[in-house]
Amino acid sequence: PPATINGTWNFLLNKFGESNTLKIINKSPGILRTPRETVSGAVDVFEELFGEDMSIKLITKCVACLSSPPSTVRGAWEVLRDLVGDDEARLLVQKTPMAILSPGTTMKGAFECLEARLGYDITLELLKKNPGILRAPSQTMQGSWSILDNILKGDEEEIISLVLRCPEVLRSPSKTVEGAYDAIVGFIGQKNAIKLITQNPAVLRS
Repeated sequence: PPATINGTWNFLLNKFGESNTLKIINKSPGILRTPRETVSGAVDVFEELFGEDMSIKLITKCVACLSSPPSTVRGAWEVLRDLVGDDEARLLVQKTPMAILSPGTTMKGAFECLEARLGYDITLELLKKNPGILRAPSQTMQGSWSILDNILKGDEEEIISLVLRCPEVLRSPSKTVEGAYDAIVGFIGQKNAIKLITQNPAVLRS
């Protein structure tokens, strides 16, 4: 509705100035359909947690921040900070603001699933590469890991190496991973398929 568009546009313009507002709108025009009150609430919580200057950087990098419920953002931030400490948490959010747009319970479950498989240090290394992995439900991770375990015959070192190079594999449903592997085997045979996925794990997300 025009009233929603006008309200949100004027809020962004007054809050961030013309240059940043245009960046936001160009990146995600749909944000103008988000009510002003929602956008304002999201800005308030980001400024509360990260300060005004950092909030502008996070929001222009990830416009989805503006449509996220404050309670979700605050809860996710508190969970992330408890898991890895304040300094590391801030670095992870700066890299991938979307990391704190999922419920805290999802993030905690994902972290605990990774930590149980990889240990704390490797989990932190993985998160530095791809903080967004914490948005994956733990059940999805466990299912995908089981498929990798079957494909690589329980070779834990190879599985960890694969996951570190392509964390997104763990965000893919087990049926997707298994189906991609079966298709590759059908094309080039099992031996070549294993060689391919260890060199380029991303093919398992096809």
